[in-house]
Amino acid sequence: MQVMEGADSFTANSNRSSATVRYNDVLDLEVGQTNGRITMSFVPQNQMSNENIPDNQHKPSIHSILENDRSSFQKVLTGKLYLQIVPTATEMKHMNRILTNHFFGNQIFNEKRYPTVQEKQDLAIKILEAFPHLKKTRMTPEAPKESYFFWKLGGKESGYHTGIIETRVSNMRKDVAPENRLFRQKKLQQT
Repeated sequence: MQVMEGADSFTANSNRSSATVRYNDVLDLEVGQTNGRITMSFVPQNQMSNENIPDNQHKPSIHSILENDRSSFQKVLTGKLYLQIVPTATEMKHMNRILTNHFFGNQIFNEKRYPTVQEKQDLAIKILEAFPHLKKTRMTPEAPKESYFFWKLGGKESGYHTGIIETRVSNMRKDVAPENRLFRQKKLQQT
């Protein structure tokens, strides 16, 4: 990895990716070496500070939810998202699984309530506020910037909602016990 410093930014280049980060955008930067590999991690300036928020008003940020997840997603978070690199589709689905489980898991499985269109739309917007470079993932040039995550009616007058949040929530609903599902198909009685 090569790191080139400028007056107000640094550029990190490796054989896989390149990113330019402005010093003003970084709260904390750590560069180290592990097993002969140079590692770099930093906390972005736009990450919400939770220190002065009372417990009853504490709402975790997208950053803190992903940072607290102890899965392999940490490599994507520090190696791509914080460097403003768009992750692969598989990595995006992994991030989506973490966030939908956090925001909607209890609601679907314990409160027996499905997320509203607005709640899914709000999550999509929160993701883009946390990682503005992900607006590059929009489905079409005319689509809203959050369309990869959630698009009401797929941009049509009627039909189904689209996006990876909608797909994940639909899959979560399938895991609800049949007796607890809000919408059940009636079985046709054979005569």
